Amino acid sequence: MNLSELSHLLQSPLTPSSAENLTYQDVSIDTRTLQPGNLFVAIKGENFDGHDFIQEAEKKGAVAVIVNHACETTPGSAVGWAKDPAAFAGDVPTMPALKVENTIHALGKLSSHHRDQFHIPVIGITGSCGKTTTRALTASILQQCGQTLFSESSFNNDIGMPLTLLRLQEKDQYAVIEMGTNHFGEMSYLTHIVKPTVAMIINAAAVHLEGFGSVAGVCKAKGEIFEGLTPDGTAILNADDAHFEDWKKMIGSRKLLTFSMTQPTDIYAKDISLTPEGKPVFTLVTPQGETQIHLPLLGRHNINNALAAAAVAYAVDAQLAAIKTGLEKTTAVKRRLNHHQLPNGVELIDDSYNASPLAVQAAIDILAQRPGEKILVLGDMRELGDHTDSAHEQIGEYARKAGIDFLYTYGTATALTSKAFGEKAQHFTDQAPLIASLKTNTRSGTSVLVKGSFSMKMGQVVQALLS
Repeated sequence: MNLSELSHLLQSPLTPSSAENLTYQDVSIDTRTLQPGNLFVAIKGENFDGHDFIQEAEKKGAVAVIVNHACETTPGSAVGWAKDPAAFAGDVPTMPALKVENTIHALGKLSSHHRDQFHIPVIGITGSCGKTTTRALTASILQQCGQTLFSESSFNNDIGMPLTLLRLQEKDQYAVIEMGTNHFGEMSYLTHIVKPTVAMIINAAAVHLEGFGSVAGVCKAKGEIFEGLTPDGTAILNADDAHFEDWKKMIGSRKLLTFSMTQPTDIYAKDISLTPEGKPVFTLVTPQGETQIHLPLLGRHNINNALAAAAVAYAVDAQLAAIKTGLEKTTAVKRRLNHHQLPNGVELIDDSYNASPLAVQAAIDILAQRPGEKILVLGDMRELGDHTDSAHEQIGEYARKAGIDFLYTYGTATALTSKAFGEKAQHFTDQAPLIASLKTNTRSGTSVLVKGSFSMKMGQVVQALLS
């Protein structure tokens, strides 16, 4: 797109107007990865401000910059220049600028415009737990059918998701977009950008309760995904979820597909078992027929994610053979139930990316099945609001009843988890002594599972054990 078209799209004047015929090749919000020919969008976040890096963007070859017109005016700075280029002279950027009220919303408009250029199946995936794994499973299936764009890592918010859509290319035949939310209205905003032809809710659970107040609030927020579903699109729902009927009402007259681990639906599982390693084996039943699946992921709960992915694939006319191959070729997403065997014979399961009560219970179930001594290492579960204390206490009780031998907790709220677990629990407010104790008290045949909310940085515990 050239800058004149961009100016029209954003309803923003271009400074200087003489640059209107310049074109950009890609969009960047990070000068560390910015390439010559990129458009730089200066995003202001909680811990950074892209306006501070405008000069760096120019040095790296950015064609133009989109700025927040309300950014602070600091004499002689790039931020000040962005607000009023005419007021400065000397060592300040000279690249063209477009001033908008909100640069994140400008990024969203760019992304929405780009998505409109493509007429391919675009899949929107949301849910409280399992989004990233289901996205990986879905992408693995569709890659058997054609080139597939999919979200990297957990790029599922109002910044990461638009950046994913902007990666769409002419050769892409499918797009699998992960969509997350932690407050009302966010999913509505995202889905109107994505305009999914297939929209799926995996589940609703006690996640981000600070923003939603209750699981009923989570249900309502997740249901916003259907606001952007195309009129001829397909909605996909988990028939086992307690909020299934609520979501059905939101779908209206659009096509519905269902999946289940417990009952015959459009897509369902039967003859379920687990290998000694804890990997599921089941018969996948679809309108196309049945096939046995050996899922290469840990945990019975991943059957639900596999069924969700299979339902998406069926909705976009993927064949049963491609579904089987895709599911069985999927690899575990980083820091989500990754298995490591340490030199001393300890079995380490890295599930450190994030944590919610439902996901922690699923992890405990996996650990409980392991032979030998079992140690759970748990960091605080965040964003649970008024449910924080009760949720952490319940996890301690759940782990004890599941047969976990020892519990190591880190943070603040997990002190209640240790108390509920009992005498074989230890609580730490610093990771260093926790790691030291683990290294001292684990031996060959011990299984250790590490989990906690992202902000607790439990990956550092994993890395210390691996080093």
